[in-house]
Amino acid sequence: MKEYEFLLADFGFIRVHNSHLININYIKSFTRKEGDFLIMKDGAKVPVSRRRKNVVLNVLFGGDDKVSTE
Repeated sequence: MKEYEFLLADFGFIRVHNSHLININYIKSFTRKEGDFLIMKDGAKVPVSRRRKNVVLNVLFGGDDKVSTE
């Protein structure tokens, strides 16, 4: 997974969990209900690990106005 994370970083992908790489362009919102999750545009709920939460929040709130929080 680490190799894919490195290869896809330039294409807008970030690793949000040990088993999840996501494209930041398809994030709809971030929710803290029952844990930390990203809600994707297709309705999928992707968990965000505690270890990667700060990186994810920095990406989300580093200037992307399209992403909301719940």
